[in-house]
This record gives sequence, C-alpha cells and structure tokens, in this order.
Amino acid sequence: MDFGPVGPDICPNLPTGELLVTAIGVFPVNVNGAGDYWITETLTGPAVITDGTSTLFAGHLEAWFGRENNAPIGVLNDVANLFGTNLQSGQSVRAHFESHAFYVPDTNPPVILPTGSHSNMRCS
Repeated sequence: MDFGPVGPDICPNLPTGELLVTAIGVFPVNVNGAGDYWITETLTGPAVITDGTSTLFAGHLEAWFGRENNAPIGVLNDVANLFGTNLQSGQSVRAHFESHAFYVPDTNPPVILPTGSHSNMRCS
C-alpha cells in the first residue's frame, strides 16, 4: 500500500514509499440471533518500505482491525504498530496508528458519526 508522506513534525524518521508486509493473521466473525455481528482481524509480520528501487525501511508490523454492528450503532477500530530501522539514516522508528469511528449501519454507505470518531499517529 502507498505509505506517507508523514509530516516531519509527526514522524521525521519514517520514509515515504510502498509499505509491503508479509503477514500471518486470524479473522474471526461472530453473529448473534439478533443479527448483530463482531468482526476482528489480527496481523503480524515483517515489513519494508520501498521506493521501487531500494528498501528505505525494514522492520515489523502488528495490526488489529475490529468492526461491531450492534443495532442501531456500529463501531470501527484500527490499531497498528510499525517498528524497525530507517535504512538511510540508521535511526530506529516506532510508529503507532489508531483510528476509531462510530457509524449508523443501516445506511448505504454507512454514515460515520463525528462524535467520538478520530484517528491519530504517534512516533518515537
């Protein structure tokens, strides 16, 4: 997937490019008698960022996604941790991504509710 650019004030050591991950994971789905459902996935594996000709970053990605549809509201959650080394500078990078959204599931497409919905990124 295309990755970046990330502003230098947020994550100066994380390069921009194509994020490639070779991951293993699980994808459970649960549905109750009322039709409410819960979907989650967990992935983990080695990750690189490339510019198409050279590898700019090498490390590891852990990601979790969840979707809950409990009538009359739904919740979407995404969390990922990317850590490794910027191969150009030699600096280590730890990036944390997080996104949460509340939605109305009985609309097509689902209507995202602004209250409580947010996303952020932190680096160290």
